Amino acid sequence: GCQFTPAPDADGDGICDTIDNCPTVFGQVGSPCDDNSACTTGDTLDSNCTCVGTAITCDDGDPCTIDSCDPSLGCQFAPAPDADGDGLCDAIDN
Repeated sequence: GCQFTPAPDADGDGICDTIDNCPTVFGQVGSPCDDNSACTTGDTLDSNCTCVGTAITCDDGDPCTIDSCDPSLGCQFAPAPDADGDGLCDAIDN
């Protein structure tokens, strides 16, 4: 009788490699993923099968902090310089 052998599915996502648009990455274009960066949100597989997210904005609204993002820690708010040491950061010190 007829015998059928399943086609390979290298990434194990349940879609055989012959019709999988990302055969070496689990998921499909547009699938949610995790790019392992605390500085992005809404991570999805792009058309190159790369997991990418949208950069988050780190802004605490405080002119006396330097706002940045560390991919492993997320938003960071370091004290801004106070050149004359009077307790008012340079950004608000007249």
